[in-house]
Amino acid sequence: MLYSKDLLEGASTGTRAGPLLAGTLVAFVVGVLSLKWLLRIVAQQKLAWFAAYCAIVGLATIVWQTLG
Repeated sequence: MLYSKDLLEGASTGTRAGPLLAGTLVAFVVGVLSLKWLLRIVAQQKLAWFAAYCAIVGLATIVWQTLG
């Protein structure tokens, strides 16, 4: 069984605590900024712009996964 202590020490994954914590922090900051951006778009009633953005990114991802 893998415990948090083992993960932080890199015992079974080979990953050290520093990169793991840095990745967690970056993911948190990007998530908070993305939610603030989305809330601003919703408050301005410009959700159609966000829908267009989602469609473009979704199609680009499908094309990227199909060609790659």
